[in-house]
Amino acid sequence: MLLFWEYLIKEKGNLKNAYCMYKLSKKIKQLDLFDENFYLNKYPDIKAYSGNLLVHYLYHGYKENKNPSLIFDTNYYLNKYPEVNNSEQNPLVHYVTYGRKKGNFINKNFENLFLHEEKIKYLNDSFQSHENNLKELKSSYIQQKDDLSSMNSLVDEINNKVKSCDESHKINLSNLTTNIKNINSTIKSQEELLDLQSQLFNDLYIYHEQESRGFLKGIQLLSYEIMGFIDNVCSKYDLEYWVDYGSLLGNVRHNGFIPWDDDADVSMSRVNFDKFLEVIQNEIDAHGLFDKIKVQRYQIPNIKRKGFIQLSYKITKGDGRSLAACDVFPFDYIDLGDKSIEETKKQYRAEYKILTSPNHEDEKIAFNNFNEKMKITSDGEFLIPGPDSAQHVFAIYEKKYLFPLKRVQHGPYQLLIPNNPNKHLISIYGKTYMSMPRIVRFHSHRLRGLIEFDLKGWDIEKVYQEELERMRYINNHFNKK
Repeated sequence: MLLFWEYLIKEKGNLKNAYCMYKLSKKIKQLDLFDENFYLNKYPDIKAYSGNLLVHYLYHGYKENKNPSLIFDTNYYLNKYPEVNNSEQNPLVHYVTYGRKKGNFINKNFENLFLHEEKIKYLNDSFQSHENNLKELKSSYIQQKDDLSSMNSLVDEINNKVKSCDESHKINLSNLTTNIKNINSTIKSQEELLDLQSQLFNDLYIYHEQESRGFLKGIQLLSYEIMGFIDNVCSKYDLEYWVDYGSLLGNVRHNGFIPWDDDADVSMSRVNFDKFLEVIQNEIDAHGLFDKIKVQRYQIPNIKRKGFIQLSYKITKGDGRSLAACDVFPFDYIDLGDKSIEETKKQYRAEYKILTSPNHEDEKIAFNNFNEKMKITSDGEFLIPGPDSAQHVFAIYEKKYLFPLKRVQHGPYQLLIPNNPNKHLISIYGKTYMSMPRIVRFHSHRLRGLIEFDLKGWDIEKVYQEELERMRYINNHFNKK
């Protein structure tokens, strides 16, 4: 009750006001909006103050433009919401009492991040809306073409009657023809407008350079370093890998990362993947990264066998969330025999469904049956993602387009990619992979998590800089003996 007496004194004996301020101070602490250590270290002039520091801020500190914590900016809040400044009310009291319910921002970074996400959501929603409008207009256009055909028949009939009609009938016919032309002109204009809108993302991300910033830039730069570490390990043990999927698409189409991508992808043949699993943890430990890089195995649906791996770079502070990651996918050689690629795809889907069903009794037998029926071999002319790759799109890749692998610049490192990346990307994304798809799926799960993390008071950009320097040093001094 000592804190309550301080409020009673500050409120000059007014029990009601003192109790309200006491309840408010408890709410502020529950929301982590006041940090005593921060307040004391930031403003050493209050070290002589013998009372409660939160009481000092509520009655004196805010008038001196002091901040109660790293995440609450007093000056920003007063400038952002002038009605608070005009009322001479404590900005933190206003936020807890009214502003939080209204969704007020408490610092500039929070506002910028919120606006950035809203812009991305607006663009995606707008693009999806245009896509739906295009479908509706095409459907309407087909209907109007049918209507036009009917109208043309009607015009022919009217023309036959016009010869025996007076001048008023001729005028009506002219008006009808004009209306038909106007309808066709409107349809053409709408289609041209939709074509321009469908090129919006191409204009933004293909024909203009877009540079990532903030957390996303840190994620991408650290992902390069994880890929560089994988390259060092593979070089040491004579293992082959290749940059794949979204990372390969980013290298070819954007000369780096896809602007909004927040993880990396590499692939290996089965024999290289199995060897990589044997050595990667030892190399992580040997280079002092045992508390940073975690090797995670992903579960295949309905069975116990673990699938592809992810090298996730964890932060040692807070809740240990991931700063960046690289997925490593296994590939198997397959003998097509006399089957076509389409027949093999159909068979794969059927066998994969059986493999991942919860009904089989022995997993080892189930995988052996899968490999036998799909004719999985140790070498061949074609490769497929292993059933433990968990890829949503199944494709068959020709070995001659993958090997021999070649090195190209990918971020700060020379990394391995397929010998013919164009053919390989067509196999995955189709012939139009150099253009933006109509519907863009943004990666943002890791970015959203880091935004929440940053608001708890950590300088996450400084954390990224420190980890980048550490990984660059390790990669540049990697022990390959």
